Amino acid sequence: MVPFCTSVLSRQWQRTGCFVFFLPLLAVVHPVLATAAPPDSSHLDSLLTMDIVQLVNLEVAVATATPKPIKLAPAVASVITAEEIRRMGATTLDEVLTTVPGLHVYPNGTNIFQSNWSIRGIQSGLNPHVLLLINGAPLVSAQNGHRPYGLQIPVSMISRIEIMRGPGSAVHGADAFAGTVNVITGKGSETAGSEVGGRYGSFATRNLWGRHGGVYDGWDLNFGVDWRKSSGDKDRIIVRDGLGSGLPSHAPGPLDTHQEIVSTILGVEKGRWTADLFSSFARQGMGHSGLQVLSEDSEIKTALVEGDVQYEYPDIVTGLDVLLRGFAVFNDGENYFDFYPNSYGVNAIGNPQYTGLQGGTEAATVYHGTDGHRFRSALGLVAYNAATDQYKNFGPGVPPDHLYQEPVSLKNTPYIYLEDQNRTVWYGSVQDEWSLAENWELTAGVRYDHYSDFGGTTNPRIALVWETTEVLTTKLMYGSAFRPPAFGEQYFKNNPLSLGNPDIGPETIDTYELALQYQPTKKLNLQANFYLYEIEDLIEYVPDPPPALTKTAQNYTDLEGRGVEVALDWQVLDDLLLKASIAYQRSEDADSGEPVAEAPAWDGYVNAHWTFLPDWSLDGQYFLTAERQRANSDIRPEVDDYQYVNLTLRREHLFGNWEAAMAVRNLFDEDVLEPSPAPGLIPGDYPMESRAFWLEVRCTF
Repeated sequence: MVPFCTSVLSRQWQRTGCFVFFLPLLAVVHPVLATAAPPDSSHLDSLLTMDIVQLVNLEVAVATATPKPIKLAPAVASVITAEEIRRMGATTLDEVLTTVPGLHVYPNGTNIFQSNWSIRGIQSGLNPHVLLLINGAPLVSAQNGHRPYGLQIPVSMISRIEIMRGPGSAVHGADAFAGTVNVITGKGSETAGSEVGGRYGSFATRNLWGRHGGVYDGWDLNFGVDWRKSSGDKDRIIVRDGLGSGLPSHAPGPLDTHQEIVSTILGVEKGRWTADLFSSFARQGMGHSGLQVLSEDSEIKTALVEGDVQYEYPDIVTGLDVLLRGFAVFNDGENYFDFYPNSYGVNAIGNPQYTGLQGGTEAATVYHGTDGHRFRSALGLVAYNAATDQYKNFGPGVPPDHLYQEPVSLKNTPYIYLEDQNRTVWYGSVQDEWSLAENWELTAGVRYDHYSDFGGTTNPRIALVWETTEVLTTKLMYGSAFRPPAFGEQYFKNNPLSLGNPDIGPETIDTYELALQYQPTKKLNLQANFYLYEIEDLIEYVPDPPPALTKTAQNYTDLEGRGVEVALDWQVLDDLLLKASIAYQRSEDADSGEPVAEAPAWDGYVNAHWTFLPDWSLDGQYFLTAERQRANSDIRPEVDDYQYVNLTLRREHLFGNWEAAMAVRNLFDEDVLEPSPAPGLIPGDYPMESRAFWLEVRCTF
């Protein structure tokens, strides 16, 4: 691995360098800002005052790569704005996504406690089935196929989030399998000045942020920094782990969920050019050691830098728009596994390290010069490179004098966990949005991707959107998607946990959807989505025959799923907004009929937002998760259902431009448990956070 501390920034810079960068930047920019015209805040004001009609007509690009009102988008799509995030008091992206119907967020015990985003019951050990984009650029680890370890995009930097449930490979290519999440950081003109804020709460959680945006001499500038640190909830007690209860085990003891994250964003727009730069530097606890054992020092350290540039030329000739785009992602990380507690007497250390570089370019055209048609075509190229290193003090390749002593590097030896890898993908796509009759629109498209290491795949989609009446919109949709095997799934070796398989192929899915949106009044909106899907060749790490403790990647099974999602937005009174949703899914093995383990059959959500007195508001959230079944081989009782309530009290315009909020999470201190993996080395499952409080203050100027 090329150490990030020498090639780009030091490890200390990961923690503090962003502040060092932004302080001089502010010093340089401040004199300019002092004399500049105030930024245009009209866009932000419109977001803050939107009614239900305006919200359902917000435009999204995640479904077609061209802007489209939500209710006419050929997909089941949602938009969550910065104002909605602020009102609900969400402090992380995970907290925001838990409010989306059919999307369940939980910690993954087989993936060093990273959060899984399970959409419609589609989930696996490494959670590679949901594509995360930031401003349209993908954030994917080529090593494991999931989001980069430790990545948390701060809510202070989010302008809005577009979520598409269902396949998106016809537009976005690989990994847009179960769904796509596009986080948009916005423009300087939306920020409309400066904001600084801070939050302090339970578990010694501290959060500071600052941001500024505006338009100066035609330059749209947006930048911000966010720092978050937490000791984690010490009441998340594991009574028994893989070593038992009592010495030599640390159980009973808490999961290690400490974290420290520094993130920055810089956006620049001038004329037809737009550029964004995002960075995140994190240290996090793993929950446990990776072997379902509590230990002292297991930790993740990561650094990520993502940049993208795009050039847009509308009407380069009459009716033809051209968009050129390039992006690059640098992802550097190491996982320090202290497999056993000191009391066990075996000092087994594993320290795999990974540096990933991903870059791509795309040229797209949109032709709208023909009545009733909007043609989009795109050609692109993406390259992936992974460089690895590994330090360990046990197992093959470790000299006898280093056994359980100082770890030694296995770089450039046959004993490393993953050799350096690379892959190239080129693709082409076409799409037509055809207004075939009044109130009828047909969207059809197809994308072909060719991978240098396993060949090509073709993914079509077709959707018919019918404005049935003035108050009812009907959508009928079909789409296919795929997910290629990640480098680790193909080539992991010499690993005490997971082994690769060079013979596995991509996963595929076919999805059929019927979506209805009914809006009888300006204050009421109802949605119902029905779907079924068929997955072939799902990749999963399958336990090897005893006495082996490893799992090997296999195209293990085919799945079938079906379900329904119902959502309500109701402006009950001028000062009371009610949102509610219920989602049901049944996903099962296509051959045996066994349900997908640990995926909740039911997810429910209710949100009431009440504004009262001048500038006061109270926001309440209710969550329900029910009917999760164990794996067939897991003899433990079924996982308990749970429900919990959050409250956020907020006061705006305090002393002019100040704002204060107080929140409680898990108000009634419910026992919320998420399942530990079979066979249940941690038999009591993973406790989630207990009741927590936080206070927030922010100032805009």
